[in-house]
Amino acid sequence: MTERFLFYLWQFRLFNQDSLRTSTGEDLQILKPGELNSHAGPDFRNALLKLGNTTWAGNVEIHIKASDWDVHKHSGDENYDNIILHVVLDSDRIVHRKSGEPIPCLELKNRVDWTMWDHYKQLLQSRLWIPCSNDFSQANESLRSFWLQRLTINRMERKALEVEISLKLNNNNLEEAFYWLLARNFGFHVNGVPFELMAKSLPWLVIAKHRNSLFQLEALVFGQAGLLEDALKDEYYLNLQKEYRFLQHKFDLHPIQGHVWKFLRLRPGNFPTLRLAQFAAVLHQSDRLLSQMVHSESLAEISQVFKVKPSEYWKTHYRFGKLSKTPGNQLGEAAIQSILINSVVPMLFLVNKQHLGQRLQEKALRLLEQTPEENNEVSRGFESIGFKPNNAFDSQALLELKSEFCDKRRCLDCGIGAALLNPNPNNLSDACKTVE
Repeated sequence: MTERFLFYLWQFRLFNQDSLRTSTGEDLQILKPGELNSHAGPDFRNALLKLGNTTWAGNVEIHIKASDWDVHKHSGDENYDNIILHVVLDSDRIVHRKSGEPIPCLELKNRVDWTMWDHYKQLLQSRLWIPCSNDFSQANESLRSFWLQRLTINRMERKALEVEISLKLNNNNLEEAFYWLLARNFGFHVNGVPFELMAKSLPWLVIAKHRNSLFQLEALVFGQAGLLEDALKDEYYLNLQKEYRFLQHKFDLHPIQGHVWKFLRLRPGNFPTLRLAQFAAVLHQSDRLLSQMVHSESLAEISQVFKVKPSEYWKTHYRFGKLSKTPGNQLGEAAIQSILINSVVPMLFLVNKQHLGQRLQEKALRLLEQTPEENNEVSRGFESIGFKPNNAFDSQALLELKSEFCDKRRCLDCGIGAALLNPNPNNLSDACKTVE
């Protein structure tokens, strides 16, 4: 038995509650188990209990053995003075507050359905793709939908928080924070870090001053990417190099190292040179890029912002100095959808938080619902066990579920996992109380 499993039993009251009494014989009634505390301090806050004829409000602490109270040195900690009940599997001794007063204790070892513990152990030891692979598709449909919604919102809020950290580095400039985020996601995982480094080395103010010239934007972007350092016999390359030298001196720019970019094992359409050219084209075509995202009302309208074509040179090249026989220099639908999911939606969540209200968050969620589901290993894995995502809203939830719950065996923190162990929760919100 683990303390975490005891938390689960207490949170959902999954034990025999007939004639409850404390270890010292007081009648006990659980009016409200309290809220699970994921931070330092007592395990459950704001519980409501009736001991004898007196109703108590306060905190609950849970241990395997009552003597763990002293092992964890709670008796000398003022944070535990307001404990109204000590819940344990085994009441091996009476424990006391700092004042010396005994703390009421509830022992559970004879009230637990041990088959639930066996089922939970099976989940923890499972070697299946996810612990509940055999049962996932059998989970209550309403509960599953409710939980996936919570997961998607949690994932977008977490992504927005990462962007919020960027704001502290640029004096709360939302446009520049979006520019950095967009750059990172133009790198599509493999080149995400170099893309972001390039953007952070090239101030948004400089971009804004030269937005009307695609040639100058390409010179700035490729120059700051460290990709204009070679001696190539290519006219366009040499012109960019010359323009960049002028702009570099004018704005005192310091490029990143060109060797950080990865080309190996990438399809030509994903080469960072082409992605940088496409990025420059988006910057060229879009005046106040973030404002466009905020005020656009449909998926089609936002997608159109990214359906741009780089300069003529990139119709016949994927890299400088090398002709290509397979033209195709525009961002594909899958790439645009990835940018929308990973850049636009989290930024709308952040702007929504900065300016309060729910309008932009609701809009962001609608965009995810309108966007086709992602085709990745996780979505294919869930399809193989009987659940096919309907759209990007679902596939983002599944990514969150797999990485933050299934892979970490956090079945008791998962609305679906908890429900499979306890198929009769009081209500949907009870089954999905905690998303960390």
